[in-house]
Amino acid sequence: MTIEESWDFELRTQDMRRIFAAVSAAVTGRGMLSISAPRGSGKTFGVWRALEASGAVVVEPIRLDRERLTMADVLTAIVRDLSDERARHSAEARAGQARRLLRGMAGPVALLIDDAHALHHQTVRGLKRLSELGARGRRTGALAIVLAGQSDAARNAPEVGLRTERLALTGLARPEIVEALRHALRGDVEAAALIAEDPRATNWLDLRALLRECRAAAEARGEDRITPGAVEAVLRPAAAAPRPTRQALADEDERIAARLAQRGARSAA
Repeated sequence: MTIEESWDFELRTQDMRRIFAAVSAAVTGRGMLSISAPRGSGKTFGVWRALEASGAVVVEPIRLDRERLTMADVLTAIVRDLSDERARHSAEARAGQARRLLRGMAGPVALLIDDAHALHHQTVRGLKRLSELGARGRRTGALAIVLAGQSDAARNAPEVGLRTERLALTGLARPEIVEALRHALRGDVEAAALIAEDPRATNWLDLRALLRECRAAAEARGEDRITPGAVEAVLRPAAAAPRPTRQALADEDERIAARLAQRGARSAA
């Protein structure tokens, strides 16, 4: 394993197992599920992996300003991702088009909306109606709907909680972090323990950024893996830096005195 590979890993956490179970149930039952977690907890990554494992065809509306995402955008995405057809102009015709395409699918379809905490309440109500859209020969709806949002912003979208099954992630536990880091760092228990103590280690994205910093520090030290010394250089740079010797301090004092003397001489001239 190269140093490039040593930090690029997946955390097999309890939260990830819960995401896989909940998404699988939503896809099977064509239900509407919302997953909330703090920023950078890996919820979107986990949801995508779970949807890939479920075998569902994933539809994801493309709109950067999620607060302006409308049902027209959602229906257009369904038509775009499930067929080569053009979405109809009228709302009623587009809805009928989407329903026909969903009913014609042999396998499951999952609608994924990230940053769901920014959705307008009218859009959430429309999604609930869409999730209940009956399909011929089935008691369940025509598709599963998975909403992923930030828990610290969930209070801005209470409608999501009222109209969906909710899954709140708990975040990374210390034993999970240490176990994953030991594997990623080739069994270096000391380096793993040092990283796990940092507050950033409890967040998925922050942990990956921290590992990238440690990797860069290791490479700068000429090491082919992340060592405790490289971690110390990142977490405690002042402590990791070698203390100057008395001779080095004396030499620095002489250089400063010489520079001051030169400035004084120039000023006198």
